[in-house]
Amino acid sequence: MTATVSDQLEEIRGERRTARHRAVGYLGAILAVALAGGVHFVGEPGALVAAFAALAASLWWVAIERRATWRRRALLDDLILHGWRNVARADVVERECELTARRNRRLVARALENHVAPSMPVGVMSPPRHQLAAELRRQRTRVRALARRIRSDDAPVPPVALVLLSQLLTDGDSPLLVGPAERIAPALERVENILDRAA
Repeated sequence: MTATVSDQLEEIRGERRTARHRAVGYLGAILAVALAGGVHFVGEPGALVAAFAALAASLWWVAIERRATWRRRALLDDLILHGWRNVARADVVERECELTARRNRRLVARALENHVAPSMPVGVMSPPRHQLAAELRRQRTRVRALARRIRSDDAPVPPVALVLLSQLLTDGDSPLLVGPAERIAPALERVENILDRAA
């Protein structure tokens, strides 16, 4: 298990490093093309086409780097969720620091509050969305209290609680996003229990 995770993290590090280098390389190519066009070594239309091609390639590699970053976070979040802190320890500790940083906690708290803010006219919703919206309205006070706890600096917020909340907010199977409505309360209770144990 340890070797596999370490290998995956090393592979992701390599992907990110390669993507960053190539993005910088293409940006350098844009600069070179711009300078070459400026001194009339190539025609202006040719310089523009080459510059746009280099910019597109650079943005492509930036997107690859972002995808590798997301894969790394997902892998580390899974380790944190299962309590495997000793697997790739330095990487896990770094991710835990990212999760518990004040800025991230505030982003998560705001996203939670947005889920219980009125958003869509009732007439536009399908029946399952009606049930989901009704349950979110019922849980509004609880969700807001949870957001306050995440945002507050008064008590520690365990990284695992932030992983669970991030999954609730972004996972395509999350009860907050797709239901069923009866899964919302147990999901919130699980996070509350973790926060209570840490307090």
